Parts: sequence; C-alpha cells; structure tokens
Amino acid sequence: MVTVSDIAKIAGVSATTVSRAFNPESVIKPETRAQIIKIANDLNYIPNFNARSLVTRKSYIIGVFFTSMYQGTSSIYLGDIISQLYQELPKNYLLSVNSIDRLTEMGNGIERRFDGILIVSQSSVDNELIYRIKMADIPLVVINRYIEDPEIVNVMSDEAPSINEAVKLAVADQHRNFGIINGIESFNSSVQRRDAFLKALAQFSTDIQHTIEVTGDYTIQSGYASMRQILEMPKSTRPSFVFCANDDMAIGAINACNEAQITVPDEMAIMGYDDVPYASVITPGLTTVHNPYKEMSTQGIQLLLQLINGKTVQPKKYSSQAQLVIRKSTAK
Repeated sequence: MVTVSDIAKIAGVSATTVSRAFNPESVIKPETRAQIIKIANDLNYIPNFNARSLVTRKSYIIGVFFTSMYQGTSSIYLGDIISQLYQELPKNYLLSVNSIDRLTEMGNGIERRFDGILIVSQSSVDNELIYRIKMADIPLVVINRYIEDPEIVNVMSDEAPSINEAVKLAVADQHRNFGIINGIESFNSSVQRRDAFLKALAQFSTDIQHTIEVTGDYTIQSGYASMRQILEMPKSTRPSFVFCANDDMAIGAINACNEAQITVPDEMAIMGYDDVPYASVITPGLTTVHNPYKEMSTQGIQLLLQLINGKTVQPKKYSSQAQLVIRKSTAK
C-alpha cells in the first residue's frame, strides 16, 4: 500500500509537504504540488480524507441536491450535471448526490455533513432545505431556479428570448394555431417556459387564431398521451405548431404523430426544450432550445468552492443564455 512517505521519498520532499499538496488551502509552490499529484496518480495513491478531516474540521464532501431524481428529471439531464460537476471538482473532494423528495433525515441536520451544498432546484418545496442551509451558515449555491433572496448565490438560465424567437419564426411560417405540452405544474421550469411561450404569442394576437394547453409530466409517455389528445381536436382548431416543455415530451409527441400518420413538420411542427444529445439524431431532428445546464453547473460549483475557501462571492443572480437550435421538426 502506497503511503505519504513513499511519495515524499520519490518527490524528494517531506511527508508534511506531500500532505499539504492535497489540501487546496495550503500554500505550496504550484510546480511542487503538480509533481506530487503526478507521482500520487502514477502510484494510484488515495489520500486519507478521514484523517485530514479530523485536523481541518472539513468533510471534503459537497452535497448536491435535486428537487427529485425520480420524477420530472430525465436521466440524461441528471447524468450530465453530475458528470460536469465531477469535472470541475478538485480531486480531494467527493460528491454526495441526493433527492430532496426522498429525504427522510430532514430533521437530523443532514446539511451539516457537507462543506458546501449545491441545490439544483425546480420547486418552491425546496425552500425548507434552502433556508435551513442558509440559517446554518453553510456555503450554498442554488442553480436552475431563481430565489428572491439577496443573500443567496443564484445561477440561472435566461429562457424567454429563445422561446420568443421560436414563436416569431413560427408565425412567419404561417402557423396560426399553437399548442403547448407543459411539464409538472409545481416545477418552476414549467411555469417559466409556459409564461414565456404565452407572452411571445401575445405579441402576435392579431395573427393567432387558437391556442391550447395540455399538461404532461416531462416523460416521453406524457408527451405521447398529450399529443394524442391534441390530435383528437377538429382539424380547423388543431395546432399546427406545438411547443413541448422538454425534449422527452417532444419525442413522445413525434411518436404519436408518426403513429397517427401525421407528418412532422409538414402537418405538425414540434419543438422541445433542453437539447439533449439524441435531439440531433432522431428523425426528424428536433428543434429545441439549448439549456445551458452544463454551463450553470460549472459556474455553480466554481462559486461554491470559492465560498468554501472563504472567498467573497457577490450574492446575486448569475445568468447563462439559452439558445434556439433549429432542426427539421419545425422546418417546412
């Protein structure tokens, strides 16, 4: 088993210097730290974080909390965020991923187990935990949902401009009947995307003839069922353009159209949201809005690490820009 002394001997430094190299708060020459970490990696050395925790009073664990890992959060979205966080995480830190809706230890101070906490929030239901963390004075960053608290660091995406651009192009393509398949009503993303879509339509009120709203739950199955419901409408009032609040529901909607022999996009234009990896490879390619959740994750973890290390971070709303990606599911 490789020890600190083994690495120290190879690097020509003291065992104390080796230990300091694995602590990001320690002052050590960058070239010395890089040399020690390279040797440690070559030897497959794993630092003893438990021993260090007793000295530094740190757990070297960051808590990541999703509103739900089981409902309304796609596995791709979940996996991409966790992967992105690990890419940004210092090697001496671990992630603990949790689902707020499955917590059974809310009364046991679970938040105190972590050096800092990143919450990927979808719902105001998360506020109980958010304010518990704030009151405990634990470093905290909330991404994906705006928190109206000037003392909380917030990372968001600006969704409205891309949705507005999509509606503008749809009206220019002579679409007059519109539909939206919305997500879980209690989720903030559902409210924001619905409001942005309806606000964009309101700009063209003299051109729009009919608008219908159907509620799904962010799954492919709900997108399929919602589109089946839309297709039962009389053709004169049936939407020719449907905005789905995420890509999974858009896939289900396309499947329903294919089954009913409704051609996409000639008879039904369909648009999603998120720009998941398969959106570009399905037939037809899915027009969608690129959700900058990787960028938000990167910025969120970087800000959290600054807070953990005692640096000053302005508690404000940090914003990443969503972008419209036009593909064949809406292109006539």
